[in-house]
Amino acid sequence: MPPRTAITLPKVIACVLDILDEWFLQLNIVVRLCLPVYA
Repeated sequence: MPPRTAITLPKVIACVLDILDEWFLQLNIVVRLCLPVYA
């Protein structure tokens, strides 16, 4: 069995981290926009 997972796993982790980074950035913008309303 070729070590395919050894190559794809770091790519998957990097992709997930990139998606999470984008998601947290969007969440941070939303929180900053909504915070004055709720404060």
